[in-house]
Amino acid sequence: MSPATAPLLRLRTPIGEEEALKRILVLRHEFEPPRRGRYLINTLCEAWQIMGLNVSCVYGVRDRPEADLLIPHVDLTCTPPEYIEYMRSFPPQSIAM
Repeated sequence: MSPATAPLLRLRTPIGEEEALKRILVLRHEFEPPRRGRYLINTLCEAWQIMGLNVSCVYGVRDRPEADLLIPHVDLTCTPPEYIEYMRSFPPQSIAM
């Protein structure tokens, strides 16, 4: 595979093989307004979408869509315990911390 056709983002699996990263999920607090502030994560999400990746945001911990990568972005001083449990429901190698 040439560098031009290779996936730009890869996920290392527990056995060391690489898989293409396709679905990115950003976890935000349930009361955070969409696209609030000038956060880098907003720019990154736009760039990943341009690259053809499926990027979605979840507000709160009620829904748990499938994802290859979970990015917690809870803008609070302390992360509530239910958000920690939500993050733990994903495989450890799929959580960006």
